[in-house]
Amino acid sequence: MRAGLDFAVPSQRRRAAELVGGTPPDSRAQASFTRRQLRRAERVEIDGKMVHPQADHGTIHGYKTYECRCTPCSDANSRLVQLQRAASRAALDARAHALRPAAARTPLLLGLRTHPRPAARVRHPLPPGGHTMTMTEPREFRKRPVVIEAMQMPEDADPPASHAVYLWVESNTAGSFEPLAVIEGRKACPASGVSLDPRDGRMIISTLEGLHWVDLGDWVIRGVAGEFYPCKPDIFAATYDAVPA
Repeated sequence: MRAGLDFAVPSQRRRAAELVGGTPPDSRAQASFTRRQLRRAERVEIDGKMVHPQADHGTIHGYKTYECRCTPCSDANSRLVQLQRAASRAALDARAHALRPAAARTPLLLGLRTHPRPAARVRHPLPPGGHTMTMTEPREFRKRPVVIEAMQMPEDADPPASHAVYLWVESNTAGSFEPLAVIEGRKACPASGVSLDPRDGRMIISTLEGLHWVDLGDWVIRGVAGEFYPCKPDIFAATYDAVPA
């Protein structure tokens, strides 16, 4: 194989001249000299030694490159690729930095992360049973133990007791309001308040959800957020226990 004469002589000679300086040789007889100059200019430093990516025992042909697969040659090729990629990234970063507005420019930190890492997703353990629950599978829940305040509307319409419940709600809300204007829709329902229905005398509690009528015997509960709402006696008995004094 005439490795020294069969490769692309003109282009290789020009490239060797650009790398090592000087005028490219014109004679094809000096092709082997040009090839040696080119290989010498393309060497990289690995472990303190200047090594060509194909090593001295590799063969460069005009149309194909026959690379040695030994460890020194592979290391040289890898090092050359790393240097080329680093130079390409640096050029792209510098160009993007130059095109960015001056007020938005940040120092170039090559190889360092300049943006915060995304927050890691929190993985929750599976529920008992080893599989995830879907919306078609109901689960059982236990109400957390909370302490609430409550007063019961007397069943016999005792005026003093009923008045005490009314005053308790009135003092902890926005106060009394005109019931008929709200019932008939002429006024908006207040966020909180208390009143009496002029049609039957029942107490009305106004909340964010609307108006709630309190019947005789119902419990009036003050929730954890300070809201008031009525509760039927059987539901109250099944849900709440008296707190020891």
